[in-house]
Amino acid sequence: MNGIEGRKRPLSFQSSRRERREFFELPEDIKKRYKRNINSDYLGWVGVDREATNPKRPGDLKEAFNFSPNGNWGQWPDDLCPTFRRTTPKVFQAVADLSMRILEIVAIGLKLPNHVTKELLDSHSLVGKPGNHTEIRALYFPPLEQDRQLEEGQVRMGEHFTFGTLSLMFQHEYQGLEVCNVAGEYVTARHIPCTALLFIGDTLQRQTADILVATKNRCLLPADVEDWPRQSTIVYFSPNDYSIVRCLDGSEKYDPVPYLDHLDNLMHAIYH
Repeated sequence: MNGIEGRKRPLSFQSSRRERREFFELPEDIKKRYKRNINSDYLGWVGVDREATNPKRPGDLKEAFNFSPNGNWGQWPDDLCPTFRRTTPKVFQAVADLSMRILEIVAIGLKLPNHVTKELLDSHSLVGKPGNHTEIRALYFPPLEQDRQLEEGQVRMGEHFTFGTLSLMFQHEYQGLEVCNVAGEYVTARHIPCTALLFIGDTLQRQTADILVATKNRCLLPADVEDWPRQSTIVYFSPNDYSIVRCLDGSEKYDPVPYLDHLDNLMHAIYH
């Protein structure tokens, strides 16, 4: 099957990726009409060098477009990319449904008591609705000019943990993503067609008191920076905004915190 089984019919990630790339290849002055601003729940377009996923590095050499069906950002480039609005919510819903199923499996694997499993699942009851920041993020790594002056330590995307409970990433066939293994070494995340990469998020690490460890990843510059356009699509599956993120085993290894407060602290650190 080419894609993920949605609620009504199979959804092709290949075609939806083409439609998102259509947006990213628009001139920058047009994309700025749809840019993220501080009051937009982090939704909309983000330009090159505007984020530093590793705050110790310069800004990332990537673009992004963030979407959530419950956000207050409502602009779409319908006149320029007419199918962009139609396909993005479908991708979001298909992956959000799959993420909930994976969370149920995680609870079984952790042998959580029934009441704790219910608490964990209920804390994600508002996905796709007001009160939850689960979002889909389309990433685009444009080709870089040969004579571009790079800052020291600047990369495509700096080392970071994914936010939220867990994330599903759909890679482009061009390599570039690296993940940190249990030995602390970065290894290439091989592209496998029609396959999603599953990342444990920082929130799930806190909830499991480090039984499950958040996946650290990065994307460095290739040897040939002239011809390396790359795309990926990620869904950050997150708890409800005001659910309390606490250790499910009662250990209190991490202090309980409302998820939205935790998210805001992380997001303010990465935006330039």
